[in-house]
Parts: sequence; C-alpha cells; structure tokens
Amino acid sequence: ALDDARTQLAEAVTALGYPDGLHRILGAARRETTVSVPLVRDNGDVEVFTGYRVQHSIARGPAKGGIRYSVGVDLDEVRALAMWMTWKCALLDIPYGGAKGGVDVDPLTLSTAELERLTRTYTQGIAPVIGPDNDIPAPDIGTDEQTMAWMMDAYSATRGRSVPGSVTGKPLDLGGSLGRRTSTSRGVAHIALLALKRLGIESVSATAAIQGYGKVGADAADYLADAGVRVIAVSDRFGAVYNSAGLDLRNLRVHVAEHGTVAACALALLSRAPTGRPLPRPTTSSSRAASWLSRTSSQTQAAWLCRTSNGFRHNRVTGGPCLRWNEDWTIA
Repeated sequence: ALDDARTQLAEAVTALGYPDGLHRILGAARRETTVSVPLVRDNGDVEVFTGYRVQHSIARGPAKGGIRYSVGVDLDEVRALAMWMTWKCALLDIPYGGAKGGVDVDPLTLSTAELERLTRTYTQGIAPVIGPDNDIPAPDIGTDEQTMAWMMDAYSATRGRSVPGSVTGKPLDLGGSLGRRTSTSRGVAHIALLALKRLGIESVSATAAIQGYGKVGADAADYLADAGVRVIAVSDRFGAVYNSAGLDLRNLRVHVAEHGTVAACALALLSRAPTGRPLPRPTTSSSRAASWLSRTSSQTQAAWLCRTSNGFRHNRVTGGPCLRWNEDWTIA
C-alpha cells in the first residue's frame, strides 16, 4: 500500500510541477507512534498486540482518520492510509490533515469485554498525540460506534472531563452525527449510479456484485437495489453467494446477523458462477473469496468498478495482488 501511495504522489507531483523539496515533505509522515497494547484475556492469559497512529500532515488543520482492527496491520499500511486521508481532505477542501491508526488484531477472536479493554489500553497509549485540536480518530475496518464510545471515554479520563470532540463516528446519544454510519455506503451507491448514467446504462438493467459485505458493502447493496440495480453476488472473508436472478437482500441480512457470514446462505447460494466455475466453499481464507470475485468481475466484463476503501494487500494464496476481503467493491 505504501509503495502505491508513494507512486501516486510522485505522479501527482510531476503533473503539478511541484518542487522536489515539497515532494519530500509530502512523502514523509509528520509523526508516527507505535504502542504496545497488552490485553488480559477473559481466561486470565495475557497477550500483547501492537498498535499504531500516524499523522501524515497537520498543515491544513487537525489530523483526521480512522482506526482499524485487522490482522496484519503494520506501520507501512498505516502510513499509506494516513497519506491518502491528507489527499481526501485537501481535495474536498476540508480543514483537516490526514491520519490513520490501527491494531494488529483479529477483533472476531475477542469478546466484547476484551475489545473494550484493548480499545481503552490502545487509546491510553496514543492519548498524548490525539485530541480535538490535534488528531481526531474515527471508525474503520473492525471498529464501530461502540469502539468510538470507548475511545472517547478513555481519552476523556486522561483530561478529567468529557471530550466528545475527541472522536467522530460515536453513538448519537454521545453527540454522533445522523447518517454517519451509512454515509460511505450512500456515497459509493451515488457515484456508481452516476457512472452508469454517464455510460448510458439504465440502473434497472444493471447488475452488481459486492466484494466485502460489511458495514459499507451491505448498505451499498441496499441502496443500489433501491435504485433498481440487481445485486447478484456478494462475498466476505468466509465465502461468497451468487444468484443470477438477484439476491434476496433482506433474508441475506438476517442470515448474516445469525451466522456472521454470507457463506452457505441457502436462500441465495447457487452451485456455479456465471463463468461456469464453482463458487468457493465457505472458508476462513479471506484472499480466496476476494480473489474469486476479483477474477469473476473481469471475466464478466464489468462496465464499472467502484472502490470504497483504500489500498491493496498482497494475496498470500496466489502470490499476486488482491483486495482485502473487507474492502467493499461495487461492480455494475
């Protein structure tokens, strides 16, 4: 991801004619923090995880960016994501800089109590470098409104008062924003529909596949379906489901709520994909499901591909690049 970010920066600097000195400044993070995050598990065992917070730029205002809990998160990935946050804020003329954070952990392996303890310890570790005037975290992969509530409370405890502006993406009763949870999903659906219009494709005649049926992909699927698009395939880290007639998204949501995955949803799963190859069996290999849908999208000659998350990660199965399972793609 960091190589991609630096390549994009070099191309932009060349196109805009910026001097080498500015290129070097923009290519380096302003501040990088690595913290040890010890966790007492529910059974009394102690594990130690590694957390990061990178502030790429504060030239335009306080740094802004999400916190992700994901296996394999490292400093280079967080550096790249922080850099991309700088560009996004600047392009939209929002008075913030770019930041990102994360902990190398699989949140699905932790209980709710363990997640809270992990979050509070991580927040205490990065508390000296965050805050409403310095750096404002938000939810990302593996984190949500509850995570932000814990972060806000842990940060507030270090200041001796409630500091609701210390995070965004928190629950509404703690000062969160209406529509924030589904805003990314609305955005990707809006852009995808505008792209279809530009291509002269009627939404009612379009089909879509969603790679990463998570907090972004699930709502994006609903918004596309509301516009008449037929959502025929979705995937997550455990597998994928396909139905050429269109998935029953309401029943699919019920299945995911009960089982935690789209895999083996009898109401939607067919035995073969449009290319004639079998769909992947439910599996714990995230890259297999991601790789399958990536290859299928190209073989079905998708007219438009819209990405809602940042960066690529190496595919440990095929040896080539692939999308992370929870990076939601809409293919129309």
